[in-house]
Amino acid sequence: MLCPSLCWKVAERIVGCDLYRAEEEPKLEPPQPNRPYDWASCYLCGKELRGASKKGVIKHRNDPKFWGIKSEWKIMCLECIGKRFYNRMVDWQRKKFREYRRRGYE
Repeated sequence: MLCPSLCWKVAERIVGCDLYRAEEEPKLEPPQPNRPYDWASCYLCGKELRGASKKGVIKHRNDPKFWGIKSEWKIMCLECIGKRFYNRMVDWQRKKFREYRRRGYE
């Protein structure tokens, strides 16, 4: 038997290998708001956004991770997300984004 530390890089790519471990999908935990109570501000434009609850969580539509965006900004309004990242979204994300904009969400 080979040492796992030596063949781990190769084993990651082989599905049938004994050392293969499926990677877990990261959980989408919303970031904490940057303001107290149930309000938050967009990191780019400063627009006030409502939180998902009084417990201090951000709505998924204002979280860049929900849209598949890796960004240093943790809270963004839909307008800023659309301006900067609309072209990078996949089909279902674009459809959901257009639906949110049509409903008049921030």
